[in-house]
Amino acid sequence: MNANTNRTARPGHRREIAAALVWGLLLAAWVVRGFFGHPPGQIHGNHETHSYVYRLIEFHSLLCEGVLSPQWCGNFRAGLGGPYFGYYQPGFFYTASLAAVFLAPVAALGAALGGYTLAGFAGMYLLMRREFGVGAAFVAATALVLSVYGSTDLYVRGDFSEYAAMMLMAPTACALWGCLREPRPLRWLALAVLSAAVVTTHPCVALLTFGALPAVTVLDTLITRRWRQGAVTLLGFGAGAGLAAFYWMPVALEWNLVATSKAFEGFYNYANHFVSPRLLLSAYSRDHLIPFTLGAVVPPLLLISLGAGVWRWKRLSTDQRRLLAGMVLCLVAGVFLLSYKS
Repeated sequence: MNANTNRTARPGHRREIAAALVWGLLLAAWVVRGFFGHPPGQIHGNHETHSYVYRLIEFHSLLCEGVLSPQWCGNFRAGLGGPYFGYYQPGFFYTASLAAVFLAPVAALGAALGGYTLAGFAGMYLLMRREFGVGAAFVAATALVLSVYGSTDLYVRGDFSEYAAMMLMAPTACALWGCLREPRPLRWLALAVLSAAVVTTHPCVALLTFGALPAVTVLDTLITRRWRQGAVTLLGFGAGAGLAAFYWMPVALEWNLVATSKAFEGFYNYANHFVSPRLLLSAYSRDHLIPFTLGAVVPPLLLISLGAGVWRWKRLSTDQRRLLAGMVLCLVAGVFLLSYKS
């Protein structure tokens, strides 16, 4: 009977995965549609304008010359050069350079961002499906990809590296949960590789990832008392940091050779960019330099999900409770990090 059940379940599982993949591809194509169809040398207006285009051209040319870990942009600053790939993280440009083999620079940026969008969709889908089923997985993954944050990063701020790193957080969290739930070598390896990818893609997102997700690991270990499993999972983050050392080690060693104080002065001073949590619930407005809101869809979904979790707490499985507690911890950490100091 088990064999017959497996035979009938396998085609249904394949159809479900195929449907999720097609839906994810359609969403990714929709999100990055604005990167295609531009005249040569043109890109949609955003705060970064052409800077990512220029960096991609430089990075791709250095790779073609055999420089596998570019650190210095020789053609920037009127020929004086600059340490762009030490201080503007290289992770996103590696991915975009693969697309640049076949596509023009702006389209290559769009293709790379589409790939990261699909990775975010897949990570969120698999994370939620494992504990809450197919319906919840489709809703959560779709809400992530179509969030106001995503469109703001792509079409207003133009911070493609940050967007890519945020999309990578979902599969990283999925790999983490797999290690905590049913530890396997491939899941541990995925956690190490994905966390390294986040570090080399955007430092602020790496700060959130290496703050919130290890905290989830510690909390889960305290609840379950699976000490060895928790320690091995934390080692996955350590391995990820080690894999990313080719990027952060030169930055650490050269920190005193560049004007690092500029990152903490004037407009770029991080203290200028904290916001009130109430802005998360505000209406979208271009009156702000950077529109900062979760939009009209995510907050109600979040409240409904939290309310349902509290209401059905006693009927939830142990793994469902663990995942819900971990996600609430990530939510609190995220809101804390963006908020004004009290």
